[in-house]
Amino acid sequence: VDEAFDVLGHCSAIVSHKEPQPKVPSSLVRVTTGPSYVDTVRSNDMMIDTRLHTWINTHYEIKEAPPVDGSYDLLGKSRTVVVHEIRRGNWTWCTAWSPKGDRLAVATENHHLAVVETTASTVWRVRHDKRLSGPACGDTTHSIRSISWGQNFIATGGTGNAVSIISPTEPYPVVHLIKDTGFVGSLDWRANSNILAIGSRSNKITVVEVRSLEGGKQIESQILFTASCKNWVNQVAFNPSGTFLAAGDATGTLSVYNIEQDMSPPVVGDATGPTASKLEITVNTSFELDDAILALDWSADGRWLYAGGEDFHISVIETKYWEILHKKDRSRWVQCIASSSSGGHVAVGGVSSEISILDARDNWDSVMGIELKGMVPLSVSWHPKDQALALTGQNDSVLVVETSNARHVKGHHLHSTSPIISIGFSPDGRTAIVGNEAGIVTFFALSKSTFEMSYELVVILNDRLSIDWSLNGLFSVIGSKDAIIIVGPNTRSAKARKLRAPSGFSVQRVIRDIGETNCVSIDCNSRYVAVATNDRTRVFDATKDFVQVKTWKTGITNATAWSPDGNWLATMGKRKVLSIYDTREEAIDKWWAIFSLKCDFEGEALAWGPTIVNGLVYLAYGGAKMILIMEIRTLEGTWETVLRIPRDGHVKDLDWGTNGLLAAGIDDGTVSIIDLSYLQSGVAVNEKDYNWQRQALTCFTEIRRNRGKNCIQAVKWIPSAPGSDSLLAVGGTDGEVEIVDLTERRRCRGYTKRRNDNTNNSNDPLHPKSMVACGGLT
Repeated sequence: VDEAFDVLGHCSAIVSHKEPQPKVPSSLVRVTTGPSYVDTVRSNDMMIDTRLHTWINTHYEIKEAPPVDGSYDLLGKSRTVVVHEIRRGNWTWCTAWSPKGDRLAVATENHHLAVVETTASTVWRVRHDKRLSGPACGDTTHSIRSISWGQNFIATGGTGNAVSIISPTEPYPVVHLIKDTGFVGSLDWRANSNILAIGSRSNKITVVEVRSLEGGKQIESQILFTASCKNWVNQVAFNPSGTFLAAGDATGTLSVYNIEQDMSPPVVGDATGPTASKLEITVNTSFELDDAILALDWSADGRWLYAGGEDFHISVIETKYWEILHKKDRSRWVQCIASSSSGGHVAVGGVSSEISILDARDNWDSVMGIELKGMVPLSVSWHPKDQALALTGQNDSVLVVETSNARHVKGHHLHSTSPIISIGFSPDGRTAIVGNEAGIVTFFALSKSTFEMSYELVVILNDRLSIDWSLNGLFSVIGSKDAIIIVGPNTRSAKARKLRAPSGFSVQRVIRDIGETNCVSIDCNSRYVAVATNDRTRVFDATKDFVQVKTWKTGITNATAWSPDGNWLATMGKRKVLSIYDTREEAIDKWWAIFSLKCDFEGEALAWGPTIVNGLVYLAYGGAKMILIMEIRTLEGTWETVLRIPRDGHVKDLDWGTNGLLAAGIDDGTVSIIDLSYLQSGVAVNEKDYNWQRQALTCFTEIRRNRGKNCIQAVKWIPSAPGSDSLLAVGGTDGEVEIVDLTERRRCRGYTKRRNDNTNNSNDPLHPKSMVACGGLT
């Protein structure tokens, strides 16, 4: 190895001193003319299957063992779970999806109704959050305990002795109150109608019709049916066809009512509108369970009725002959039950901090458990197309787990026995560099269907390995134990030709004896390379054969990063000091330290915001369970910490994409995605509406992989044109590297492409036989 390094050390420099590279204004400029990797993936028309059983099977499929030499297995299957978190500041009792699944209504103990937009951004946003001020019951304000989203209205009920009927469009006004209901524990709209069932602690069931009169100018309600029960009515639920109504109370009585509607033409009443619907509601059957019923739900085909509660069982009732066919034992109370929209799976939860997924096709055995970070679940609800599962409970967060493979980029998943340390990409995003603890650094070409290895080298390293690629695409820098290795396209020198790799890459330069390298960073002009070592930060000039031109004694530095315009260099390390240097001057001896800021934690990662607008530049830095965002006002010469974002683990890596999303790799096996796109508006934070800050502090998207048994050490957005897809590469100590599509759901390829229709037209490029050749998303 030493002999090889001696030869390589005499290779010609990549950039001639006589040919300085032109400056580029920001990291948004791409230097290649061909399509980017994400454009290639977007052009792929492969159909995908977003069905729930496919997602479950993927997460429990046994994988082959990767090679023991630290190289990569290209046949791995993703086990990643994408979770959306909305922090509410109090318990959330229940949620309800809009009929199209594009919005989620959230009812919280603090009396607020929130509506979350789920398709317009990667990190979901709270579009409406307002306190409901209904009538009081026993000096208790209107705390929402039940919610249902129907065809034309949203209904909420709780402690306020009333049901609020709310318009399903912004600003979500309360258009009507159904009064004197008592404490409402459950609500359910009958399918394709304005008929609402109400279950209350006044020991009664009420069925009402909500009618819109005078072209929607007036809303009224009329009671169609009431029935008394032995005790509190905890749950009411119409079957999918609206022909039965089930109700469970606190004594364990499950009542089923038959519903028949008079199909004669409606009778027109006075000028206010038509008369109420004519329904015949009669008792069909009833069951006496062993204890209070807390949850009910019907299967999608109406064949099964599920009931659970304080009897530590899930009762499965067959609805043709009305018999209890199964009783599934549970170790705790059953607080919530939800059948998937396809009917194949049932989600159940209770006193333990877990939601179990049962397979209705396999005797309702548990096939998956979703751990809830200590939250005791109170409700669970499926997306109308089974694309997500909303969970609430006794803490301040709502968790929504995406139950689809739509975000997994098929074939782009690597598995190694060695932990992944660093990931880098070429400026066009078509080539990836992956480094692991075995010292193997591999260059992969990213095609439509898989990773294709194009070059590989082995380096000696400490516990860190850092990779960066110049924006002009001419070289990449790899920081190893006590050296930096410059890899680039093959040169024409004789010595380089002897070592030339058939892929077109070769080692161009090795600079040794600089101390243990912890981090490398290349400026936007592809000229200066900053190297963080154990005692100082060094700067090398690529236009001068990588000669060292500047050094600062910064102590043990873990992270260093250039600003997007190359005017600032940030460093941070074990001294718990964030330092920023002014590097605008052409004369390097005039570079100087602007300030050094004492922090509460040892810095592990740095990332600059992708743009500078109106003199505002932003810097993210993270370490022990915290991410901080600093705003630097370059025109004023001032700076301020504008956000402190707590995390559950130590922050190991940060990358801020051109889409405004900040990705943070955490040592608990998760990646936090934070939407900071509002910081690119050119308006200082102290001049913004606080709601933008609130969104950043309360709404997160999280990628989970082997959580609690894994440390995510590398996160990297794949370079792309502004406004294109958001593809993120994630690597961890589990030895896995994968690409996750975090494009907003309404544009995400996995969600927008229809499933294969199983036609036999093999000439169709979308036919399965053709798709094998082209690959794509799954």
